[in-house]
This record gives sequence, structure tokens and C-alpha cells, in this order.
Amino acid sequence: MFYGRQVQMSMLSTLCQSVFLMDKPLLAMISGPSGVGKSTLANQIKKPFAVKCGYFIDGKFEKADRPDTVLTSALNSFFGELIEADARNASQFTKWSVRDIIGNASGSDLKSIPNLQKWLAE
Repeated sequence: MFYGRQVQMSMLSTLCQSVFLMDKPLLAMISGPSGVGKSTLANQIKKPFAVKCGYFIDGKFEKADRPDTVLTSALNSFFGELIEADARNASQFTKWSVRDIIGNASGSDLKSIPNLQKWLAE
């Protein structure tokens, strides 16, 4: 465990348990000034997801960024990880689920998430 973020870790752990029990995604945001341990906290909470075969998508927001760039960057990173994981253990069911969610989005609709395009094309 790391120092000084036990309360936040407990809150996020409770959220994680809710995700696993309800089988529904949740969104949590961690905010604060630089250097207070936000990234370390996020990295710690990723571990239970990996153990339970869940997914944890994270991104960083810089003041100069547009809010949508954080989401597209986080999703692009996530699908990059899926590409690597699929090389080891392909999951067609996951691709079908994502296709159901995004519907008939064209390549131009997905241009800001190139790893999603690549992953769906494989």
C-alpha cells in the first residue's frame, strides 16, 4: 500500500466491487494538484481488475487539452492494449460486443481512435 491515499483507495475499491457485482461499467474521476499521488492511486486500483479479468481505462487531462481528447486518448490506449492481448488470446466475443455498441460507425467516425479501427479490422 502507498501512503496517504487509503480513504480514496477504499472508495475506489468499493466502486470496483460494485462493478463486479452488478456487471455494469462505472466512471470515476480522480482529481487534485500535481504530485499528490493520483497516478499511483489509479495504478493501484487497476490490480483488482486484472485479477478478475476486467478492464480499467484511464487517461490524463492536462489543462491545455480539450476534454474529448482525454477520452479518445484513453480509449486509443485501451484498444492498443487489447491488440496486444488479442495476439495472445483472441476474443471474438469482445469484438462483437464492441461492434454492437458502436453500431455502423464508419472509419472517419473512428479516426481519433486508430487502435480501435486496427483492432476491429483484425
